[in-house]
Amino acid sequence: MSTKTQESSESRNIVGTIQKTDFNQIRVSVDSYKGHEFVSVREWYLPREASAGNEYKPSQKGFTLPLDTIDETIEALVEALEEAKDIVNQVEEV
Repeated sequence: MSTKTQESSESRNIVGTIQKTDFNQIRVSVDSYKGHEFVSVREWYLPREASAGNEYKPSQKGFTLPLDTIDETIEALVEALEEAKDIVNQVEEV
């Protein structure tokens, strides 16, 4: 599921890659811009045109978070996951 690479020219440290399809993946990375570090969760895609090669490109689908909000965001995501599981369990009981 997860791969780790360093792309120093872009100040990007990819900490996880989730393959969605043969042409799309979600990358989680720690990025730096103008001295500020943040976490980026973004969908990347393989362009269909032959001239683009086999290199993934970032899409507009995604978001960035300042590092100081990561713990709170993870807590909220865990809570959302637990609630989603409860909903699935209720549907299965019916």
